[in-house]
Formats: sequence, C-alpha cells, structure tokens
Amino acid sequence: MKKEKKKEGQLISELADLRQKVAELEKKEAEYKSKEQALRKSKELFEKILSSQLDALFILDADNPPRILDCNPSASKVFGHTRKEMLGRTTDFLHVNEESRLKFQEYHYQTITKQDFFHLPEFEMKRIDGTVFPTEHTVVSLEDDSGKRIGWVSIVRDISERKRAEKALRESEEKYRILVEQANDGILIVQDGMIKFANRRLAEANGRSVEELVNTNFLDYVRPDEVPRVANRYHRRLAGEDVEQVYETVLLHKDGHEIPVEVNAGAITYQERPAIFAFIRVTTERKRAEEELRESNETLQALINSSPLAIFAIDPESKVRMWNPAAENIFGWTESEVLGQYLPIVPPDKSAEHHKLRGRAFSGNTFTGVEVSRQRKDGTLIDVSLSTAPVYDLGGRVKSIMAVLEDISERKRAEEALRESEERYSSLFKNNHSVMLLINPENATIVDANPAACSFYGWSHEELTSRKITDINTLEREQVFQEMKRARSRKVQHFLFRHRLANGEIRDVEVYSGPITIEGKRLLYSIIHDISERRLAEEELEEAHRRLEQRALELSQLNEKFKLEIEERKQVEQKLRMREAELETKANELEEVNVALRVLLKRRDEDKTELGEKILSNVKELVLPYVERLRKAELTSQSAAYVNILESNLNDIISPFALKLSSKLIGLTPTEIQIANLIKEGKTTKDIAVMLNLSPRTVEFHRNNIRKKMGIKNKKANLRSHLQSM
Repeated sequence: MKKEKKKEGQLISELADLRQKVAELEKKEAEYKSKEQALRKSKELFEKILSSQLDALFILDADNPPRILDCNPSASKVFGHTRKEMLGRTTDFLHVNEESRLKFQEYHYQTITKQDFFHLPEFEMKRIDGTVFPTEHTVVSLEDDSGKRIGWVSIVRDISERKRAEKALRESEEKYRILVEQANDGILIVQDGMIKFANRRLAEANGRSVEELVNTNFLDYVRPDEVPRVANRYHRRLAGEDVEQVYETVLLHKDGHEIPVEVNAGAITYQERPAIFAFIRVTTERKRAEEELRESNETLQALINSSPLAIFAIDPESKVRMWNPAAENIFGWTESEVLGQYLPIVPPDKSAEHHKLRGRAFSGNTFTGVEVSRQRKDGTLIDVSLSTAPVYDLGGRVKSIMAVLEDISERKRAEEALRESEERYSSLFKNNHSVMLLINPENATIVDANPAACSFYGWSHEELTSRKITDINTLEREQVFQEMKRARSRKVQHFLFRHRLANGEIRDVEVYSGPITIEGKRLLYSIIHDISERRLAEEELEEAHRRLEQRALELSQLNEKFKLEIEERKQVEQKLRMREAELETKANELEEVNVALRVLLKRRDEDKTELGEKILSNVKELVLPYVERLRKAELTSQSAAYVNILESNLNDIISPFALKLSSKLIGLTPTEIQIANLIKEGKTTKDIAVMLNLSPRTVEFHRNNIRKKMGIKNKKANLRSHLQSM
C-alpha cells in the first residue's frame, strides 16, 4: 500500500514539475514568438526601407574585395544589373577598372582605420552598358554582438543630375558674367542715387574705370541741363509711376565731350532694397548710321530712277507698289497708271506662269536671269530677263517683291542670228572635203576635226580629238608651239610640215592656219592639204634643174676648152669644125631640154593659175554670198566683228576651199551655183525655196538656166546626175 501511495505522490510531484516546465516552455515559446514577430516586423520594415531607398544600397561581407550579400531595387536601376546578377559577386564589376577599384579601397581603408564610417563625395563607377558616371558613397561598418566586423552597408548615390545641374549653374553664371562684361551696352544699378554696379563697357564709354564710377552719384555724369529731367524720371520710377521705359539723354565724358545715349531703365530689388537697373547704349554710331542710311536711301532711289532696267515692286496680290522711269519707257505705262493696280505687263496666257513665280518669290526664293515674255501697253510682246528679291517686314515676313527686268529682245534676235551663223559654220566645217582642224594653241590639243581630217589621218573623231597636234607634226614640240604662236599673231599663215598618219606613214602637208574665236576661246583654224605627190614632182623638177645646170656648166667648161684649143691649134681647122659640129649638136640637145623645162614650168604656172581660179571661184560663189547675208543681218558688234574676221581670213587663205563644183560652173551666177550645189546634194525645189527664202517658181527658173548653160536643155538628162558627174 505504501509503495502504491509513494508512486502516486511521485507521479503528482513529477506532473507538477512537468506542468511547471510546460508553463516555462509555453512562456519561452510565447517570448520566442513575440521576438520572431518583432524580428519579422523589423525585417519587413528593413525591406520597406531598403526598397524605398532611392539610392543604391548594398549589404557586403567583410572580405576584400567584399561580396554582395543583398541589394535594393535602386541598385539595379542605378547600375543596370538585376539583383540576381549581382548577389554573390565581388564589387569589382561595378568599378571602372582595376586601378579605380584599388584607389577606392585605398580611400576606404584609410578612413576605416580611424572610424567605422566612410564617406566619399565623388567617385566614378560603371554601368552595365559601360558608361561611366559620378557617384557619392557612404559606407557603414556592420558588427556582431561581440563587436566583430561582419560586413558593410554601402549606399551609392548617382549624382549625374546634380553634376549636370552644377555644370549648368556654372555655365549660366559664366554666361551671365560674360553677358554683363562683354555686353555692347553699358549696364548700371543705381540705389539711393548712388551707382552700386557698373560694367566695363559703361566705364569705357565714360572714360573712367569701374572703380571710379561705383559709389558715386549717377547724376554727376549727366549734362547739367538734362539733370532735372533724368532725376525726375528716376524718382517717379522708384515711386512706381508709369514712366516711359526708354528715353534719350546726354552724358559727359571724362574729357568733357558729350555722349548721346539711349537709356532703358526699370525698377528692381537689389540686396532687398529698391533700385534702378538700366541699359545705357551710346547712340553716336547709330545716329551716324541713321544719317548714312538716309543718304543711302536717297542714293538707292536715285539709282532706281536712273537705272536703264525696269524696276518695280508688287504686293502679294500682284498690285504695283513701285514703278521706276525705265519701266515707263520699256512698257509704256506711267507710274500714276499702275500704282495700286494689278501688274499690267503679264499677258493673259502667261498668268499661270506669273502666279507660280510670284508664289515662289513670296516664299522667300530669289530669281536671277529668268527669261519670260511680257507685254507693252500697245499689246506687243517682248522678251525680258527677270530677277527678283523678297522685301521683309520687321516680323521677318515677305511683304513685297522687288523685280528687275531687262529687255533682251535685241539680244535674243542677235543670239538667233549667231546660232544660225554657227550652224552655217558647222555645216561648212563638217561637210568640207578639205582636211580641217581646230587647235588650242595654249596646249596644242585638237579641239575638233572634220570627217575629211579623220579620213586623211586614219583615226576616228574621238581618237583624233584626244590627241595633240604635237603627236602628228614631226617637228620638235617647242618648234610646233613657236609656229602656232606665229599663226596666232597672223605673222605667218602658210606653213609646210610633215604629218604622221595613224599607220605611221609620214606625209608632206601644206597648212593654212589663222586665229578664230569660238565660244569665247581663241583657237587656230587650220586647213591641211596633202602635197606629198607635188613635193615629189617638185623634187624631181629640182633634180632636173640641177642636172641641166650641171650639163650647162660642163658645156661651158667644154666651150672654154674648145676656144683654147682653137687659139692654140688653128692649124687643125678640120678637127675644129668637127668639134664645132659636136658643140652645135649638144647645143641643140640643150635647147630641147630647155624647151622641155619651159613646158614643165609653164604647166606648173598653169596649174597654179587654175588652182587660184578655183579658190577664188569657190570662195566667191560658195562662201561670200553667205558672208554678205550675215553682214546684212542685224548683228551685235561682237558678231559683226566675227563676220569681218571670217571675211578677212577668207581673203587671206589661198587654197582649194569648198571645192564642190568643177570649173565648168564658173559661168553660173552665185545664186545658180548655190542652187546647183543643193540639187547635187539631192534637195527638191521646195526644199531649196525654203532654204534660200525664194519662191518655187524662181527656183524652177534658175534650174532651167542651169540646164541651158550646161547644154542639156530639152534633153532627157537628169540634172543632179549630170552635176554629180562633173
């Protein structure tokens, strides 16, 4: 029984102890839960603080270099790396380079040895994209309960915006300083009647230094008679009255001379007290400029009135706002008739063109030398060259258009005549059977060559014009340039050269060359004739002359010998007679040779005469009529000079020129020769009438005369075929 009672007592005691321990455990558990809840709240608060921190915040361990244990969202925003990419890595990748990291560590550990707090106002770091940016660092030591350092809390602030703001502020302050110091106007601050600030420009204009002006009465520098007015404006403006902001007055220079100025003043607060801020502009130059502008305007008006060109102005509705005397003379309307009226010179069919040009002009475009057709008061149309310029108002908008018109009707007619002349020249050059070249004497380049030249030399037109005359002429280059210089100066116009063909063959040529101006360029116009066969004949003739002279010399010597023999040997008369017979025989032979020589010389003279007749005939019948037509046409002085040069060159040239008809045509009139030439080229009666400005009946009349003079009238012979066979 006792044992059972003891066990029961022990059980009760143990149960009581157990309950006590359970109570203690429950108490500890409640304390743990309370601490856990407090820790959770603390952690949540820390995470909120961490996530709400605008600066990058890192929790680092105590290693060197330290590793990132945690970071806030701002760290990702600042550096560009995700939180996952940064956790567990050392901070090396956030530094610009290894040298920068070591420098940071040096700053860090020098400070940490003295305190558990580290602050670096400015240091460069690197983002994920490689960009370098300025930062501000704050580092705090983390320690455990025993005081041992277990890590760091690093706060990194991106100060790029602050740096930009500081830079902008510095630049703004610098700009303000430069604006004030370098301003063309004087700047002044007056408070209580005393100058509190003056810039360098104001001091220079006044002949004093800035130090001399500051803390002196501003009225001391105003001309005495102007002092009451300036002082009154000063006090009224300080009192807040509505006073004209800009006015003119006169200051006194240090040397006593007067300075006209324009003052732009306003009330300000300076060092928390009312003051006057003023811009002082010296108007000496402006007043001089105004006078010069007035004189310039008068001069411009005089130029407009005296200009031989029509000058007028129109508004956006094409109404005339200005009309000079030349416009009256050219178009016939007086100034009073057109001012305020729609521009009357625009023909109805040119209205769309005018509106288009006007629209472009009022858009700010300018025109120079635009050729248009306009009408006079009597309705006749004239060609004019139009140049325009916009006139702007103070707001920068085009308010009107100034137009200058030049009557170019005469010039257009002259240009047309010149074009026709050039076409005739081109036709004459291209279609001629003679070899012709245009040469630039400055560099010896062949500018142009006619088909006959291409055929003679054996090169195409492109190949020939890519060469120089020095490539063809066998003379030395310097000699060729000397000969061109002589031809250019007209000292010599006839030359004998040796020219190289494309196949390497050398030919003797006779060249007639003279200066000609084409498109403003001074060139040499050369006509080349192949005289190789003639030179060969001349050489043979010269050789025959030489042999005859040698024979004559021999006969003369023989004669002398015979005379001596006769004198010495009179006794041998029989032999002498025989010698005389031989001499007579040789004399007869010599006479025969002389006869032959005279025949050859006569034939050469006849050839020269015939050649000269052909030249004169061709020039007279094929060229001079056109030159005469050009002379009768309305030409400018320059074109008339060209015609005179052409006629002079034709008179100087002695060569087979434009040899297209045989000498049998010399009996025809110039008009009949022109018509015969066109018939030979296959032109119809209608074509010839148009080309020569004749009626078809007149052309038929000349055709009948040609047939009659050719001896084929009333015969079944084709006139073109007959002419081509000649």
